Amino acid sequence: PRSTLSSSSAASDVYKRQTPNIDRLATEGLTYTRGYVTTAICSPSLATMLTGLYPHQHGITGNDPVRGQDRADWIEPFFKKPQLPKQLADAGYLTLQTGKYWMKHPSRVGFTDDMGSTGRHGGQALSIGRKSMDPIYDFMDKAKQEQKPFFVWYAPFLPHTPHNPPERLLKKYAAVKNPRKAKYLAMIEWLDETCGELMGQLKKKGVADNTLVIYLADNLSLIHISEPTRRTPISY
Repeated sequence: PRSTLSSSSAASDVYKRQTPNIDRLATEGLTYTRGYVTTAICSPSLATMLTGLYPHQHGITGNDPVRGQDRADWIEPFFKKPQLPKQLADAGYLTLQTGKYWMKHPSRVGFTDDMGSTGRHGGQALSIGRKSMDPIYDFMDKAKQEQKPFFVWYAPFLPHTPHNPPERLLKKYAAVKNPRKAKYLAMIEWLDETCGELMGQLKKKGVADNTLVIYLADNLSLIHISEPTRRTPISY
């Protein structure tokens, strides 16, 4: 089985944040210090994760088509490219899409299970992590019952805007003077919590030792409180 985790942005060490679960993944696993994503916005980067191709190869070079071009026409050639979910499904895997995904219905790239059709960013699937992790846990139970390997695409809208962390987490950063920064730090910890919960469920269901977990960010948001957000390719 394989579970993959991806996030909309990664935390800068400039700010003190609490990420014990993500830190544990780094210390107990392999950290690719020279790895990087090739684009600084999410849709092309996610498309690269799905295909293994550079943006100029898979054709998704931005979040949106150029002005005047129909979105459906623009993304249609993308579905003719090799798709990781389809390749895994063809090999007997059950594959689940949750969270961020820009390419209409997830079944178009071979996901066997999903949280519904998507548009920009995603659709109902964006509730994963923020409201519940149950769709993932139910899917893992299904795969275990059917005795099939599984692939989970966990791409939560965290710590992406809206920055509305639970009050219990925001209180932990009460000493941070800038309220925007405090909310962002709490959002990062919220993401970390969900990663810890997912790792815990893998152990609880008895599949942790046979599951490959990949954590990466699709792009980096460098938050400068006095400046507009700047995005650059990120090493992780």
